[in-house]
Amino acid sequence: MQKRPFAHGYKNIVLPITSEAGPLDKTRWAVYIARKFNATIHIFVMGEANDDVHTSSKQIAGYFERNDVAYTIRNSVKSSGFAKQVNDYSASINADMIMIMTNPEKGLKTYLLGSYDEEIIFNSAQIPVMCINPRKFNYEVLGL
Repeated sequence: MQKRPFAHGYKNIVLPITSEAGPLDKTRWAVYIARKFNATIHIFVMGEANDDVHTSSKQIAGYFERNDVAYTIRNSVKSSGFAKQVNDYSASINADMIMIMTNPEKGLKTYLLGSYDEEIIFNSAQIPVMCINPRKFNYEVLGL
């Protein structure tokens, strides 16, 4: 739980994109909240990502356009240190919220090396983080 006060709603929401798998739920929630609060979504794409990730970010941008949601797209400098880059970018634009997908199928590597989502959740700027659990249905629809 972040201690940062909630006063004016959500005007700037950061949406990190790290893979092509499962962004459908996160995108729908982003549209819902952006429309409720007249917010801008800041898509933050993992740098050096594969073509599928960039294709996914373009599809998300198209979805925002079709739903009249303001957005920006920015690529991280590189893939390593992604969580820190998300946190730094979020603080630099005075983000009101960061939206991430949780990963229920974390492997041993994640437990040993840590997870980028934990770094984002416990960010030093105290920016609230909305964690969205993927539904199996979304992976089936996307064929992933």
